Amino acid sequence: MGNKKKKNLHLPAISLQVIENLETHLREVEEEINKEEEY
Repeated sequence: MGNKKKKNLHLPAISLQVIENLETHLREVEEEINKEEEY
């Protein structure tokens, strides 16, 4: 597990930006799902 964290530090900046965008998108999708579940 520790080795994976070290490798992530060496990702290109573009990859990190893509990952951040995906994480933001996933959060938005989760919020939409949670809204639908409330009804």
